[in-house]
Amino acid sequence: GRTSAAIDAFHRFIDVAGPEHADAAWYQIGRCFLREENAEEAESAFRQIVKSPEAEIELARLLVRTGRASDAQPIIDGLLARYPRALHVLE
Repeated sequence: GRTSAAIDAFHRFIDVAGPEHADAAWYQIGRCFLREENAEEAESAFRQIVKSPEAEIELARLLVRTGRASDAQPIIDGLLARYPRALHVLE
């Protein structure tokens, strides 16, 4: 319920923890924004992530939910190429 405080804490974490932990923090920031139903900020957070199948799945879902399925298709295709048997992606 304290997503704004969590987002601030994750931003501070990114500043001190370094790039090796940034993806995990950006993912959590994106999830917080999803909980707040702030699709624009969630998308921005997920796009900060360099390599994370979980973030790509969240981004693709978000794009589909916001009427941009054609933008989600390359992400889904890339995930299926890398993880052809992943039920989470096939969903």
